[in-house]
Amino acid sequence: MAITQNHVINIQPGVSAPLVIHCSQGDTGTQINLTVVNGDEEFDCSSYACSVHGVRSDGGNWGPITCTVSGSTVCFSLTSAMTAVAGACLAEISVGTVGTANFTMLMENATFGNGVTYSNDVSVYQSILTAVQNGLTIEKSERVTAVTNEKNERIAAVTNEKNERIAAVTNEKNERIAAVNAEATARQTADNTLQGNINSEASTRASADSNLQSQINQIVAPSGEAPSAAEVQNARIGADGVTYDTLGTAIRTQVRELKGDLSDVQDALEYTLIKGINRFNPATMNTNMVIARNAGTNYGNITADSNYDTSDYIEVNGGDTVSYYMHINTSYTTLVKTAMYRVGEYDENKNCITVTADWVSSPYTVGSTTKYVRISFAQRTGNKEIILNGDDSSTVKYTPFNDYSEYAFVKDTKDAMKICDVTESIADLLWYSDCGRNKLNPEEAEVNKSISNSTETYGDTYTANGYTTSGYITAKKGDNVSYYYGVKQYSAVSKDTPFRIAEYDENKTCLTVTANWTGMPYTVVNAKTAYIRMALNKLLADVNIMITVNEVDLSTIEYEPFTSTAHLFNVDKVTPDVNLVIPAKVPCVVNMPLYVYNRAISYGYNDYNALLFSYNNYKNKYWINRTRVTPTSEGTTSIVVNVFGEGNNILANGIFSIVAVDNTAHGSKSTSVLIIGDSKTEARYKGDKLKELIDADNNLTVTFLGTQQCGEIHNEGYSGKSIIDLCRTASFGIGRPNIFYDSNISATNKFSFSKGVTTLGATPDIVFIDMGANDWNLDWADVKGCYDSIIESIHSVSQSIKVVVSIQEGVCEHLRTSNFNNDHSIPSQFVGTSSSQKLIAEYDDRESENIFIIPQYLNVDPMLDYPICDLPISEVNPMRVPLCVDVIHPGINNFAWSSSASYKLYDWIHVTDNGEIIGYACAKANTNVNPLTDDGTNWVKCENANAGYYKIAYMYYYMLWYLLTVND
Repeated sequence: MAITQNHVINIQPGVSAPLVIHCSQGDTGTQINLTVVNGDEEFDCSSYACSVHGVRSDGGNWGPITCTVSGSTVCFSLTSAMTAVAGACLAEISVGTVGTANFTMLMENATFGNGVTYSNDVSVYQSILTAVQNGLTIEKSERVTAVTNEKNERIAAVTNEKNERIAAVTNEKNERIAAVNAEATARQTADNTLQGNINSEASTRASADSNLQSQINQIVAPSGEAPSAAEVQNARIGADGVTYDTLGTAIRTQVRELKGDLSDVQDALEYTLIKGINRFNPATMNTNMVIARNAGTNYGNITADSNYDTSDYIEVNGGDTVSYYMHINTSYTTLVKTAMYRVGEYDENKNCITVTADWVSSPYTVGSTTKYVRISFAQRTGNKEIILNGDDSSTVKYTPFNDYSEYAFVKDTKDAMKICDVTESIADLLWYSDCGRNKLNPEEAEVNKSISNSTETYGDTYTANGYTTSGYITAKKGDNVSYYYGVKQYSAVSKDTPFRIAEYDENKTCLTVTANWTGMPYTVVNAKTAYIRMALNKLLADVNIMITVNEVDLSTIEYEPFTSTAHLFNVDKVTPDVNLVIPAKVPCVVNMPLYVYNRAISYGYNDYNALLFSYNNYKNKYWINRTRVTPTSEGTTSIVVNVFGEGNNILANGIFSIVAVDNTAHGSKSTSVLIIGDSKTEARYKGDKLKELIDADNNLTVTFLGTQQCGEIHNEGYSGKSIIDLCRTASFGIGRPNIFYDSNISATNKFSFSKGVTTLGATPDIVFIDMGANDWNLDWADVKGCYDSIIESIHSVSQSIKVVVSIQEGVCEHLRTSNFNNDHSIPSQFVGTSSSQKLIAEYDDRESENIFIIPQYLNVDPMLDYPICDLPISEVNPMRVPLCVDVIHPGINNFAWSSSASYKLYDWIHVTDNGEIIGYACAKANTNVNPLTDDGTNWVKCENANAGYYKIAYMYYYMLWYLLTVND
C-alpha cells in the first residue's frame, strides 16, 4: 500500500539515535520524506546532490537512488528492490559532501501474520545493535581525535610559554647581573670619593688645628703680644661662605651640619637596601589579632580575632607602596600577590592616622605623613612577605626576613656614627629545577648500548642489543631519580627498575656505577656528582620512557615527552589558568536555598578534582563542587571566593554579595513581566515552576505578557533563535512573526519595543532578556550592539522599566573535555572570550540606569543538572561511561541527593540493556566492592527534585523579589 511517511534525520554525528522507519513489503511506491537537520537547525539541501542506498536483511544491495530535494526535505520512494525481503534494511543518506546519516527500515512480511514479522526476527535486533555500536565507535574515534588534537595544541602552547618564560628570565637574569655590577662599581666609586673627601677633610682639619694652635700660641704668647685680628676674623668665615659671630660658633655649627649630611646619606643607603625586600618579621607577628577600625579608643589598635594575624610596625616613608605576598604551603618558594585584610597607618609616635576598609588590594600607597604601617591578613600557615616599593609583580621568590643588623658600616671614629654600608651581600641566583619532567632526551640517548662496570671502561657505554642508555642528566647529591615506561598507545607509564645507573662529576668522569637492577627511586650519593646516566633494558622505538628527577614517588604517572626546558630560572611549573566569573551581587529570598557551583563560576581548567574552592574560608572539593547558602534574615552578606591549586597556592580569587530579601516583610507586591528568550523560555518547565513559586507566595502577584504560551505563563520565547535573530529577523516561522521587528528602522538592528508593546497591548514593568542558547560563534561587537539596541529601545518607551540581562547557564560538563573546554563561551560562544564574563562586565552594577543582571548560571550544576545517561563503550568493552543527551537544555527529571549517610550517590542515570531508565542510583555502602546490578535490585531511587530548569525558576523568583524591593 503506497502511502507517504515523514521523518526527521540529523546529519550531525553523535547528536541523535539512528532513525528507524517502519514499513511493509507491500509498501512499494511509498514516498519517504526526510527533513534533514544539522544539530538544532534545518539544513537546506537544495545545493547538494542527495541519494540513498542500502542493504537488505538477506545481504542484497540496492541503490544508490537519486532523491528529489526541496529545501531541507529529501524525498525517495520505496522500490521492489528494497521491499523484496522482510527484515531490517540498513540504509544511508548522502547529502553532497556535507555529511551522511544512517537509518534502518524495518520491513514487515507482506502477509501480516502469515509470515514472520520483524518483531520476532532476532536478526533485526542484531542489525540495530550493530548499527548503534558502529555509530558509537565512530563517535568514540572522533572524540579521541578531538582530544588528541587538543592535547597536542596544549603541549605546543605550554612549550611556547616555557620558552618565552626562559627567554624572559634569562634576559632578566642578565639585566640583574649587569645592574648589580653597575651598582657595585658605582658604590666603589662612591666609597673612593667618600674616602678621598674624608682624607681631605682630615687634612683640612689638621691644617685648621695647626693654624688655630698657632693663633692660640699668639694669644697666650709670653711676649704678651696681642692676637692677630685678621686671623680671627678669617676663621669666623665658614666653608659655606657664612660669617659667624664668633670662632666657636663657626666651628660647632659646621661640624653639626656635617654630621646631619652624613646621617642623610646613611638613611638613603639603608632605605635603598630595604627597597623590594621582605619586611615581614614572623617572630613579631601578632597571632589571632586584627587591626580595629571601630571609632573610639581602639581605633588602630589590635584586638582579638581568630581569623586574622597582624604584623608588627613596619617603618615607611610617605608615598611608599606596600604589597603583601603569601603561600600557605611552606615548601613552595614562589609567593602570590594577595589582598590584605586591613592596613593601619601611624605617625612617628605610632599614633594611628587611618585604617583602611576591608580587603585592600596590593600594592597600597601610604599617606604623605605616615611613618609606620601594620598589616592584618587572613590567617594562613606558610611563607609571607610584605614588600615596600616593589615592582608590582604577581609573584615573587620567597626571601626570609632580615633586619640588616649584621651589616658593617664605615664609622666616624669620634662618635661611632654610621656613614655607609660597605659589606652588603648579594644573594646567589638559584636555578629552579623543573622537578618531575621527563629528562630522557631521545636525541642524546644511545640505542643498543649499556653502561660498563669493568675497570678499564668504567662508566663508558658498550654494545648491548635491546638496551637504551640515556644521555647525561643534570643531578646532584640527594636528588631522587626515577625511571618509568609504558606501552606507546597508553598515556600512563609505570615505575620500573633500570639495569644500571652511573654518577659523573662536572667533567663527566665516572664516579660510581650501581649494581644491576637498582630499585627506584635512586638517591644520588656522591657530593661531586653533577650528572647521572641510566642503562635500561628497553628500546625507545618500542615503549614510552621517562626518567625524572625529584618526582613524587608514584607507581604510575602520566607520560610526558622530553622537552628542552630542563631548567627554569625563578619559575615554578606552569600554573593552571583558572578564572572566576562572578557578579557583584546575587539575589536570594530568606529561608530559601541558593547554590553556587564551582564549575559554574570558573573556566579555563578541566581537572576540577585538582582544585579546592573556598567560600569565606569554608572549603569544598571534588565532584560535589558546590556551596549552599540559606539566608535566615534580610540583608547583604559578602562571600570571598578563593581557588587553590596544587600545594594550596591561590590560583584565583574574588568577592560577591548575596542580597537576601524577606518576602514577608514588604507587604503585597504586584508587577507585570515580559520574558524574551530562546527555547529555554519557550519550553514550559522554567515557567511552570516559576508560576508554582509565585502562586505559593501570598505576597506576590505577577502578570506575564507575551504572544506565546507554553505551559502556565505567556512569554516571547523563540526556539533556535539568537540575540542577533531577535534584532534582525522579521519572522520566526509560519504564524510566528517577530513582534519587535520594524522594517522602517534604517539601522541594522531593527528591534522596536514600542511596536512589540502595541501587539502585547500592555507595557511591562520588568523585561527579562534570556538569550544565549543559540549565540554560537558570534562576534562580541554584534552581540553587544544587539543588547544595547534592545535596552535602548525598551527605555525609549519608559525609563522606569527594569531590564534584566540573563547570564545563562553553561553547557553540560561531560563534553568539556573534548570540544567545549568549559570556557563559559558555550552555548553563548562569542569569538575569543567568555560570554558570561563579558556580559557581566558590560551590564552588571548599572542599577541606577534600571539595568540589572540575573546570574542564573550560579545555581545550575554544569554537569548533574543536565539530562545524562550511561552506555557501554562497546560490545568488547562493557565499561559504562556517562553520555549527555542534551548539551544545551538543563534537565527536568534529574534526581536529588540521598539524605542517608549509608548511601553513596552515583553520578548519572543508568539505562538497562532493554532501554529502561532506572535513574540516579544511591549505592549501598557495601557495594563499594560489589558493583551495582543492571536490574536495579541493589539500587535506591531518589526523589525528583534537582532539575536544572527548576533551579533557574528559583533564580527568577529571587530576582523578582529583589527588583520589587530594591528601592524600599
